[in-house]
Amino acid sequence: IVTSAMMGYICLTRQRKLGVIAQVEDEEMLEAEEFDRRKALADSSILLREGRHEEARKTLVTVLRQQPDDIALNERYYRLLLATDDKKALRELGPHLLERFVKLNQPHKAAELYLATTSSHGAPVIDKSLLRHQIAEALYRQRQFKPALALINNLHKEDPHYTRLDSAYLLLAKIYMDGFNRTDNSRKLLAFVQKKYPNSKVIGEVRQLQGILAAEKSAEPA
Repeated sequence: IVTSAMMGYICLTRQRKLGVIAQVEDEEMLEAEEFDRRKALADSSILLREGRHEEARKTLVTVLRQQPDDIALNERYYRLLLATDDKKALRELGPHLLERFVKLNQPHKAAELYLATTSSHGAPVIDKSLLRHQIAEALYRQRQFKPALALINNLHKEDPHYTRLDSAYLLLAKIYMDGFNRTDNSRKLLAFVQKKYPNSKVIGEVRQLQGILAAEKSAEPA
């Protein structure tokens, strides 16, 4: 794939010297930026397989400086850090890269990489409350209840001034309810949100869940 792309690029840029006149529409020509992106992905994969980890990293970093918001490049870079067991880089860059995925509307990818890091290197330390909340939300949607709980459980204690605590409490109630069948905890959390944040934007969902839990309790055998 890499060889074909490189040959095509050479033919297009040097077609007159080669005596070749390609009849290609402008929109079909591979743009230099896209070529660099594809080449970096392919080269880094080859270099990683060959054990040339530092070269693979430099290849990705060079293109990432020009295309910092490319999802595939960021994921390849993160997975390279995992594959090379670069604990220092994962500790220092990991949370920043996870946040980038969330900002790029890829919270599921952030959750996936968070799990990959946790399983092989231990849970990365995430200092930003909003990022913890967002990744916990994505983990909940993927039914990864245990790591979601670990991220969100003590958020109210560690950051009592976090501006989305009402939503965080609601998420915690859903995790207890759907992941651990701890409906007693869920009821307490929902009641707290209703009392503490009566004008919250999530109050409608709080009442809906309270209704579901009330119906389930009334259906239980005496």
